[in-house]
Amino acid sequence: MLPKSHFIIGIIIGALLLPFVPWYYVIAIIAANVLIDFDHYIVAVIRNKGDCRLDKALEYYDRYNAIKNKKTYNFTVFHTIEFHILVLFMSTVSPIFFYVFIGMLIHSLTDLVFLIKHGNIIEREYWFWRWWKNDRKI
Repeated sequence: MLPKSHFIIGIIIGALLLPFVPWYYVIAIIAANVLIDFDHYIVAVIRNKGDCRLDKALEYYDRYNAIKNKKTYNFTVFHTIEFHILVLFMSTVSPIFFYVFIGMLIHSLTDLVFLIKHGNIIEREYWFWRWWKNDRKI
């Protein structure tokens, strides 16, 4: 799912929450819902041998998404269950992290629905420990 879609979903959910939650927490939810995808950019930079240009990252994902029956998958660390748990744990230090967690959770659930709908549910590693135990390829 594209960041634009995550932003729109975040705005809608944020608008629904605004009467009940302070505006800065709503901003945290929207920002986390979009910025969690920064790990995709990191993967593209690594796969493009350090080329940090955004256009090259987008080209990489155009090529990657065109591949059917992929043999390897990109490892996106911010999308792992352990990272979600870490951010949730950080909410014991500051409540803003709870709202960051909510944004990440919204993002992950919409990604999951998108992947199921398009038959690509296996295209992501959801557990850091399983990636670490297996191939450790980004």
